[in-house]
This record gives sequence, structure tokens and C-alpha cells, in this order.
Amino acid sequence: MSWVEAELSGTELGDARLTKRLIAMVQALSTH
Repeated sequence: MSWVEAELSGTELGDARLTKRLIAMVQALSTH
């Protein structure tokens, strides 16, 4: 979960990146 903290503590753009990562993770999990 360290990447989450890194994204959130980075910049406001971290929220956008985090959202995209979460969506990608959900899509990857749903594929499997």
C-alpha cells in the first residue's frame, strides 16, 4: 500500500493517478 501513500503525498494530481490505478486494478481483477 506504499504506492498509495506516495501518490497521495505527491501532488493533487495524485488523486487522478490513484483513481486510474484503482480502475485498472478493478478491471484486472474482474478479468481474472
